[in-house]
Amino acid sequence: MDFGASYHVSPNANQFDQFATNGKKYHFTCSREKANIVGIGNTSLPKSNLSIKNVLIVPSTTKKLLSVDRLTSDNQVKVIFTNGMCIVKDKRTYQRIIRESN
Repeated sequence: MDFGASYHVSPNANQFDQFATNGKKYHFTCSREKANIVGIGNTSLPKSNLSIKNVLIVPSTTKKLLSVDRLTSDNQVKVIFTNGMCIVKDKRTYQRIIRESN
């Protein structure tokens, strides 16, 4: 997860419920490199029902990237980073949905 990311990004399209090519041809990485986009897809996070919408498919990337801003905008959740962990909670019930450590 990344607070500064504008988009969700994934290197491959085979994990998406929906996938389509799009008009956007490239985006810039955090190191300001131009990366080709082959499409855009929608999926959900494993072990949860959180929607991950409009994920850019960028084959040259080596890791998946979740945008905290988009995750919280598309789902009624709150993301907390604390003590080497990332916790995602439901905004209404405060129930923990995901807890991951690095």
